[in-house]
Amino acid sequence: MVIAQVDAPAALQPGDLTPGQTFFVIFVTSGQVNYNEALTSAAIDTDGVNAAAAGTETSGVVGWRSLYAFETSSGAGTLNTMDATEAWGNVTDRPVYTTTGVRVANDRADMLDGTLLAAVGFDENGATPANPEVYTGLTSAGEIDVGALGTNLITGSGSGLNNSTTGTWLENTNAGFPRHLYVLSPLLVIPGGEPEPDSDELCLPIVTDRGNAITCL
Repeated sequence: MVIAQVDAPAALQPGDLTPGQTFFVIFVTSGQVNYNEALTSAAIDTDGVNAAAAGTETSGVVGWRSLYAFETSSGAGTLNTMDATEAWGNVTDRPVYTTTGVRVANDRADMLDGTLLAAVGFDENGATPANPEVYTGLTSAGEIDVGALGTNLITGSGSGLNNSTTGTWLENTNAGFPRHLYVLSPLLVIPGGEPEPDSDELCLPIVTDRGNAITCL
């Protein structure tokens, strides 16, 4: 899946980036649902999109995607999921920020190496949810967990902590009660400059006025 760049509204533009630079934003939904009882992934998708559309910080952007792993309610290993890998699409080397402009990670790999630069910790309105627990169904490495959403109706689906800067932000315990979701933006760009090339875009050699060949400008 190729992620298209979307102009970032002023409210979501981090202070350490310049026009043309691209990034992602992640937030925690302010609302809570018991996704342990989800029978399809459609409601999980929809809740993340609806939260972003209603948010004071996020409503100016279309294309948000919930981060979770879901299995069919039979628990037979049939995936119906919008997981961490799919949400990032083909661009995984750009920084990720909260809705308040705090850098969470330098890229996707940095988010999944067991340590965050800062906790996700803020919702679509820039506020901190009172309950830190978030349904994910993911391991700390962003892969499907044995407690994937919709499957483990006795002990609960996997959840993490939005106030954590360790791997527990994705995987902390199993829960069977209402919890939040994580939602990731499409690739955002600071308007007004030349856009950065995608990570898989071909960059041809360029010869400078001194005759030196360089890879990219």
